[in-house]
Amino acid sequence: MVWNIALGITSDEASAEDAASEVFVKLFKKYNKFSGKSSLKTWIYRVAVNTVLNYVKKEKRRKTLNLKENLTYSSSTEKYENKDTVERILSELDEKNKTFIVLREMQGLSYKEISDILGMKIGTVKTNIYRAREKMKNIYIDKGYDGRE
Repeated sequence: MVWNIALGITSDEASAEDAASEVFVKLFKKYNKFSGKSSLKTWIYRVAVNTVLNYVKKEKRRKTLNLKENLTYSSSTEKYENKDTVERILSELDEKNKTFIVLREMQGLSYKEISDILGMKIGTVKTNIYRAREKMKNIYIDKGYDGRE
């Protein structure tokens, strides 16, 4: 779960390994702060998403983030025409939109789960997922992936 989130957001296996490691260190250090107000799974997702997003921001500041197209896919992404196209489109999304796509489409989380993880209202989550999908669709059309070049 943590690995897939890290890989989905960073789009790079080496960065995903580093980010996932940071997530596990943070989980270990902060486990005693887990209050039980949400499920353990939700808490882990929240820590993972926040840690990975912070990792990406830190890497961008250092200008060493190398976005590659080495994503691991769950079966939920099979609805797209092909894996390579989805990889290219995802690599063009910003981290915020990529996060929503990874959590909803690749991890298969419900709107409620995403809401809990990101600390947003469900309506806000739905809006952001809609916008992320629209951006993917626009990239798909603009880049000629739909065969209309």
